[in-house]
Amino acid sequence: MEYGKRGSSRPAVGWALFAAGLMLWSASGWSWWPLLVGVGLVVLVRLVLPLVPASWRPWTVPVVLVLVLVLLLTMTSVWAWLAAAGVGLVVLGVRPLRWRLLAAAGVALLVGAGGLGWDAWQEHRRQAEIAQQEHDLAVARMLLSSPSAVPTTLLTMIARSDPRACSLFSPGAQVRFAVVHGTSTCTEAVHQLAGQVTDQQRYESPAPRSYKIVYTASPVVDTCGMTWDGLFQPQPLLPPGPRLGVLQVEQQLGAGWLITGYDPCL
Repeated sequence: MEYGKRGSSRPAVGWALFAAGLMLWSASGWSWWPLLVGVGLVVLVRLVLPLVPASWRPWTVPVVLVLVLVLLLTMTSVWAWLAAAGVGLVVLGVRPLRWRLLAAAGVALLVGAGGLGWDAWQEHRRQAEIAQQEHDLAVARMLLSSPSAVPTTLLTMIARSDPRACSLFSPGAQVRFAVVHGTSTCTEAVHQLAGQVTDQQRYESPAPRSYKIVYTASPVVDTCGMTWDGLFQPQPLLPPGPRLGVLQVEQQLGAGWLITGYDPCL
């Protein structure tokens, strides 16, 4: 009778190990390695089975499952181990019904599932941070290549009434730019300044070095003295449009430059 009990326990142990293995396999991201190792071990067992003592042969399948489980344990977290243990205990505690095993299974599943959920949330958060960093870097690379590129780029966009000029400003600088020019938004300020341009071609091409750049940690570009005089022009010409003002710029993530401060010309 005792032999019958031990014999009937082997299938239950095998199914418990199988269920735990499935749980760990899913936690590993359904990697093919455990499956390949399991198939390889089964083939190996089939080859050496005639050499195994008859009393050990019924345990060959559970041994293969244990070896695969060991591999899965190295690929998963402690939370997955607990969840897998809970699944295995459920299988063992159902037939015959064993309340202590089921209670232990419930605790293991609860803790394991909570830990797996926490790890999943942390991974989601990490991936979101990486995606945001990649986005910020991509945006930074589309900004101005240097402080000296600020005046001509901004003049060109204003001359063409291009609302993308506001993308060169930080949110705070956009608000400041709009307030200084008496508008509610940066885009409206750009359109307003574009209406004051009398000669678009000249406005886009100021005289070289007619503006000043003070290089510090946050360079300042002063365009208040900007002129549009030609090289052989005998007398100064009237400006073909409004002067930009004083612009403070900062480099973003070691890439492009963003206008972070703005003041009008006095």
